Amino acid sequence: MIRIITDSAADFEPKELEKLNITCIPLSVHFGQEEYQENVDLSKAKFYDLLLHSEELPKTSQASPQILLDLFEDAVNTEDEAIYFTLSSALSGTYQSAVMAKNLADSPLCHVVDTLN
Repeated sequence: MIRIITDSAADFEPKELEKLNITCIPLSVHFGQEEYQENVDLSKAKFYDLLLHSEELPKTSQASPQILLDLFEDAVNTEDEAIYFTLSSALSGTYQSAVMAKNLADSPLCHVVDTLN
């Protein structure tokens, strides 16, 4: 089986992810001192509400290599291939984190694709 993995920057709705059987890693969004996880405790509506009412612009942070490593290792343990489609390496460090996790998993079953998007 092939496992498709992406992150919340791909902008899928949770129902689309479920229907397509895509694993989505939530990225973190910070408004001041508050941290939210996209599609976990931060919907698009809440994001825009915070954007309108926050005194600070939001900041984002990438997924940790450990989260990606866990997903890769889980796939390898069941002999599945895992393909992670990342946000453009020109915009985020997510691609580099994914490559690090892939190298740690050390399996030809793990792949990372820089979408350049």
